Amino acid sequence: MKNILIFILGFVAGIFVTIFFVFLIGLGIKANNKNEEKKVVQKIEVKGKKGRVMLYVGIPKDSVELLVGKPDEVRLDNLGDMTIEDWGYKLKNEYISDLDISFNDGRMTSVDQK
Repeated sequence: MKNILIFILGFVAGIFVTIFFVFLIGLGIKANNKNEEKKVVQKIEVKGKKGRVMLYVGIPKDSVELLVGKPDEVRLDNLGDMTIEDWGYKLKNEYISDLDISFNDGRMTSVDQK
């Protein structure tokens, strides 16, 4: 009788502990979703070959090409498993680029306009 009572109490305690951990995991998922919703998209206005356009961090490089135009210079660097690509646009000066746009794995990461 005593063994059955210990077994039942252990079973009930296990159920409560499982429910508690599921509740904690649910709270963590809700907090993570709230953080993802709060991500702010950084918009950058640049003057390219086609005039002034708005770009944002994370935009694909084919979209940048449609908005800004074809780059005058393209530089590729491989760092481990990452591919970094830098595009240069010669807008005012024919020798050095006035607008530099960097991409990491096909997504824009930074802009430098002189």
